[in-house]
Amino acid sequence: MKKLVLFGLLAFSMTTLTSCLKEYTCNCPGGTKATVKTVSKSEAKKSCEEETNGICTL
Repeated sequence: MKKLVLFGLLAFSMTTLTSCLKEYTCNCPGGTKATVKTVSKSEAKKSCEEETNGICTL
């Protein structure tokens, strides 16, 4: 019973967290675009640069 309650709480918290994420579009050279999902714009900028080795920016 405890495992079922813990699983329910975990599922609810994950659903709540993912609903708070926003999708940001990274601009890359050559007109290509990449997307990242984060909570804040500063995190999105950091993710854009890390995932593309500094090629794309927000």
